Amino acid sequence: MKKYLAVLIALLFATGAFAQEAEKKAAEFKYGISGNVFGVTGKHDDYAEDYSRIRLRPKFAATNGNVSSVVTLEIQQQFGDDDNAADGTDDAGVGTDQKDVKIKHAYIAVNDAFVQGLSVLGGLNAAFFPLIIDNDVAMAQVAYDFGMGKATLTNMKLIEDDVADNSADDDEDEDDANAYMLDVNFKLGSVNLRPALTVLKAGDNATTAWKEANLTNLAVNFNGAFGAVDVDATAAYLTGDVNDKTEAKGYAVDCAVGFKANDMMKITLFGTYSTGDEDDPLTDDERTSYLEVMNDALGVPAGRLYLLQDGTHLGGAKAPYYEHTNAFGIMVFGFAADIKVDKFSATIQYGYASTAEDNAAGDGFLGHEVDLYGAYEVAPATSLFVEVGYIVAGDDSVGNGSLDDVAGKGADAYQVSYGISTSL
Repeated sequence: MKKYLAVLIALLFATGAFAQEAEKKAAEFKYGISGNVFGVTGKHDDYAEDYSRIRLRPKFAATNGNVSSVVTLEIQQQFGDDDNAADGTDDAGVGTDQKDVKIKHAYIAVNDAFVQGLSVLGGLNAAFFPLIIDNDVAMAQVAYDFGMGKATLTNMKLIEDDVADNSADDDEDEDDANAYMLDVNFKLGSVNLRPALTVLKAGDNATTAWKEANLTNLAVNFNGAFGAVDVDATAAYLTGDVNDKTEAKGYAVDCAVGFKANDMMKITLFGTYSTGDEDDPLTDDERTSYLEVMNDALGVPAGRLYLLQDGTHLGGAKAPYYEHTNAFGIMVFGFAADIKVDKFSATIQYGYASTAEDNAAGDGFLGHEVDLYGAYEVAPATSLFVEVGYIVAGDDSVGNGSLDDVAGKGADAYQVSYGISTSL
């Protein structure tokens, strides 16, 4: 009996120790959600818009030691049923039982793999570099933190027409398209210097638009704070072949200089320039519109102006007035004032916009844009907001025709967005 009790007590202690060890190794689970619900109204000449949307992104992450697995979903719907919707949403009619849950991100990441500072990642994740990419892609990534900076090599799969590279008849099928990006972020006190090399390659059987593509993009980003002044500047140069019939060559620069006047106000001067096509971009065998080519390939970051550059947190709601990736290039400069008083924040912004190259009629002025944004924090990371964009249109009737009218001169336009945003 005593021996039995001794064995039982030993088992209980062993079980307790095992349970503690298992608890120690259990994955840590975190979750959150971000998004907004907003309405939009606007007018341009005879065109008028009036609609509402919701976009929510639930995020789930499980971490066990140095391993993380992350899934981010996206629920995006337009209010009211529309069988002819072309915006990619499953619209919410009466009943609202739509199947509109999409995968935004899904990846596995391992930190300190093999050696300390080395990390690997694979799956669907966001990629960002100024003037190059701001998009979600399927990727394999290796990064190394070397103390004074971090080097990251990313392979992005753009096209996978066929999983077989070689058929049973020994017929090679080179139909893939890949982008490779190497960027190194050097940290020098309050200054970051980040050069990047991006190469896009496609096989000779790839989609016609990218058949035998071979593009090289060199870029460098500089950002830092110097007392009350901060600077963020990027320059990029593109060369190579878009496909077997079209070459590409162009460059772009972007710069913002901010001055913090006090704890409540910051003034920023900004400018963006992208080369554009001098000839008809539809018939020319050389594309020189930097932002247009990079946007077609990877999806470039939006600009700052709410309407002409789609520089708003609402995303695609600004499509009717978008000119940021105009085939004739774009030139924008202006200023913004950011104000923060307790729970209230506001932005006042002005921008002058034109194409880099004139159209056949000799026109290139897109217009003046004035933007206003106001938000009041009703709870932590949750705000009620209103956003207004107004364009005094110029004489350029090219681009997407979004500001065109029958007289050939763009008509003025405005758009108002309002709603609630949160990040929990």
